Amino acid sequence: MRLGLISQIKNEIDIIETFLRHIDALFDVVFLLDHRSIDGTQQILESAALSRTNWNYFFLDYQGQFQKQATNFFLHEIFKQDIDFLFFLDADEFIQVQSKDALILKLQNKEIFNAIPTLRWKNCVPVVPEIRELGSETKLFSSPDRSVHSKIIIPKQLYLENPQIWVAEGNHKLNVPGDNVTHDVEIGTLIHIPIRSIHQITRKAIITGITLTAKSNKPKGAYYQYAEFLRQISTDQLSEESLIRFTALYDSPSRVQDFKDSTELWKQKSQVCLNELGIAFSN
Repeated sequence: MRLGLISQIKNEIDIIETFLRHIDALFDVVFLLDHRSIDGTQQILESAALSRTNWNYFFLDYQGQFQKQATNFFLHEIFKQDIDFLFFLDADEFIQVQSKDALILKLQNKEIFNAIPTLRWKNCVPVVPEIRELGSETKLFSSPDRSVHSKIIIPKQLYLENPQIWVAEGNHKLNVPGDNVTHDVEIGTLIHIPIRSIHQITRKAIITGITLTAKSNKPKGAYYQYAEFLRQISTDQLSEESLIRFTALYDSPSRVQDFKDSTELWKQKSQVCLNELGIAFSN
């Protein structure tokens, strides 16, 4: 069984090498889509693609946020390759499996026949708030609960039967014309580390905030977490606890009211690292 991956990346220098070691352990065909990185990420991605067979680097040279459009263009291109399942990961996401064989075993589950496999987020945040590089041994606080959000996986057979499918923003949902698919089937957990330091989230919130001001068709309530990030940044309220609070916000706006409780719950759990969570890495 051959596994494919599309990953859209922008300025992830603090986590990119750890992410590349992870996907190198799992995937046969990889499309790395670099959206104008300027922090050194571009050079690392280009080098990784040049040194690996069936890894492809693409530089997305446009202004604004068009993640959905890029995803739906490249999914048709990658299915021209010899792959059986297509995954979508960001650089801050790690599939909780110890090997490619373990991942394939999950994909052989009979329940996913005529269904859409998914991976459920479990949000994490570094214990030390000012790390410059997140590695496989970096200690993390882990969310007390798994997220309400999942990332989809597309079986090749489903694509061949429904070539007009399209992926929604964030790669959380797959739209199939005629609703020929019965249901989603969760096959595992996706460790999600969207916030790694005060420096990183400040930069990300400002750049994303500027980008979103030019987006005229934003759904009401979309990107709520960035509005809260910018509010606290502008009033100089950022702290170590902000990293946990902001990470909790990736689930829903209601988490704003749960800031104090969620922070205490996260800190009560044992500190873990990606190695201890059973994440696969290559050498």
